[in-house]
Amino acid sequence: MLGPPAAGSREPSEIPVLLTERLRLRPYRLADLDPLAAMWGDPEHVRFIGARTRPRPEVFVSLQRHIGSWFLVGYGFWVLESREDESVLGEAGFLPGMRAMDPGIDDTPEAGWSIAKTHWGQGLATEALQACLAWGDQALPFTRTACIIEPGNTASVRVATKCGFDKQLDSMLGESPVGVYTRTRP
Repeated sequence: MLGPPAAGSREPSEIPVLLTERLRLRPYRLADLDPLAAMWGDPEHVRFIGARTRPRPEVFVSLQRHIGSWFLVGYGFWVLESREDESVLGEAGFLPGMRAMDPGIDDTPEAGWSIAKTHWGQGLATEALQACLAWGDQALPFTRTACIIEPGNTASVRVATKCGFDKQLDSMLGESPVGVYTRTRP
């Protein structure tokens, strides 16, 4: 199988907006580029996400990839926006788990999240991931999701564990070791 089961493509107007107590998970806008480029350009932010900052043009390609995922497989990432002041706090969602990993997760959607450093430690990642998973459990055909976490990223391990993920195995993503965590829909 080349990737996770398709959930059916969506038009931009069909990308759902999810609300939590503090967050609005919404589709990307061009105006999100600068705050997300600042987030991904911070060396401390990427310490456990490949340890490589991403320049603005690369973040732009990432936004295009996330938007395109909705069209290709029917799910993707959302921007995390503060309901209080509409500032961009990060991003979260699902992506096709097609990565150069051994062993890989090609047949399983990958959950992911990333919060800007200024908002770490506030429970926003857990809040966002819980909303993503609740939506996925109702709207998508897959019964299992995975996430990959680099060793030492204890904050992301806590988020994954709180949201029902259990470590299944160790793998390699390129030259980097990662833990593969999975969750089965309740």
